[in-house]
Amino acid sequence: MPLLRHARQGPLTLLTAARDLERTHLPLLSEAILQALHQEDAADREPASPPCYRHQFDES
Repeated sequence: MPLLRHARQGPLTLLTAARDLERTHLPLLSEAILQALHQEDAADREPASPPCYRHQFDES
């Protein structure tokens, strides 16, 4: 998602013309962005594939 790429590059400023920020989409958007970043980070911590133990079973 392009917005997440921008968020990873540095501070991301979300703008609105509304005076009451709690009545806008910004709190929801901010939470969604933070959650998506957290999910990406969690997915990166998972190994892409299980480790290979074949070298332990070589028939030398």
